[in-house]
Amino acid sequence: MSLKIIPIVFPMQEKFSVPMPQGAEILSLQRNESTNNPCLWVLADPSSPQVERHFELFRDNQVIPVDMGIDREYIGTYQYQRGEVIAHFFERIN
Repeated sequence: MSLKIIPIVFPMQEKFSVPMPQGAEILSLQRNESTNNPCLWVLADPSSPQVERHFELFRDNQVIPVDMGIDREYIGTYQYQRGEVIAHFFERIN
């Protein structure tokens, strides 16, 4: 097994899923300066099987439902369009 830091581009949508190697640890959430795309950087074994992981985006002052049986883990905050849009990312963990 060998670990690598892998960039994963994701869509700027309220709910989305992205495949990544099983057991990947999310390190950072930023804009990739070379591609100008929003990106997650993960630490993972690239030979591990791919699994879908599910994420949600919430903007400032948006209501986040807490009574739907969904657990979330905060990943990070992403600003784009020169700070005109601020989005907070959570991973759905159940």
